[in-house]
Amino acid sequence: MVPEYKPQTIEQKWQERWRAERAFEVTEESSKPKFYCLEMFAYPSGHAHVGHVRNYMIGDVVARLKRMRGFNVLHPFGWDAFGLPAENAAIKNGTHPETWTLDNIAHMKGQLQRLGISYAWEREIATCLPDYYKWNQWIFLKMLERDLAYRKRSSVNWCPSCNTVLANEQVVNGGCWRCGTPVITRELEQWFFRITHYADELLDGMAQLGEWPDKVLTMQSNWVGRSEGARVKFALEKSGARGAKSETRGAKSGTQDAERLRILDCAPRIPHPAPRITTGSKYSPPASTPSTAPTSSSWRRSIRSFASSRTHRRIRPRSAPACRSSPRRIAPLA
Repeated sequence: MVPEYKPQTIEQKWQERWRAERAFEVTEESSKPKFYCLEMFAYPSGHAHVGHVRNYMIGDVVARLKRMRGFNVLHPFGWDAFGLPAENAAIKNGTHPETWTLDNIAHMKGQLQRLGISYAWEREIATCLPDYYKWNQWIFLKMLERDLAYRKRSSVNWCPSCNTVLANEQVVNGGCWRCGTPVITRELEQWFFRITHYADELLDGMAQLGEWPDKVLTMQSNWVGRSEGARVKFALEKSGARGAKSETRGAKSGTQDAERLRILDCAPRIPHPAPRITTGSKYSPPASTPSTAPTSSSWRRSIRSFASSRTHRRIRPRSAPACRSSPRRIAPLA
């Protein structure tokens, strides 16, 4: 019996044998049933941490179980290595982004290999390399050719420190998830994809994910965003334009009060009237402008809080809760 367990010796022995025998490589012509196992790509920050270990151990358990059950398992690995985080880290450390990123990938790859995870390393990819992102560009151009990608101006979450757009999920308590700087709202030219063209197909495909948790399926369904129901038009009071209306879709009738909240949720994105500036005059923008208005995510939180209370049930048909920026009262058309 071994008096002391020495992982550096024992694990290295078996990992070298796995590599020599190509234990985790995949033969595409195999007659076995196929199983594809992919965890999220790792961001090469420089060092693997316990979160990496937790996530990738779970995927490894699934991959090994399927192999033992007779499946031909493809278990590749990749690096989410493109974008602003790598650039900011390189600037902070006084090095080139390419050097910083590739050095981190090499270091973290060694750490993950020492864990003995059953990856098909011959299929490793990195999103920052041309042989990967050229296919992203190819797919985008194909979508552009088929009118599935288009541009328009839209309100976005903006971090003035990182100088970048943030997704709603990247705004934490009103601040940037990366640096904590308060997030503001800006209107910029943005690219959009016509995902809703495939809503039915995407939702029907979810029927094949029977083993997925209900919470995850609900998240996926909400992301697809298919809506059904009647179109309802609301009149906007004090909008500055005679006969101005806002149109929405409702799942059923009798939801006008909820839609009143939806329009208030859009208030931070309603443009403020441009000031008249004469020659030689100086203009100081007011405290509440489109660039400094509350972020849409902060408004959503306040609206959800309001909607969950019973206050909105006591609101008269033509009233609405007060808002800090450009309040507008609305009422459904007769």
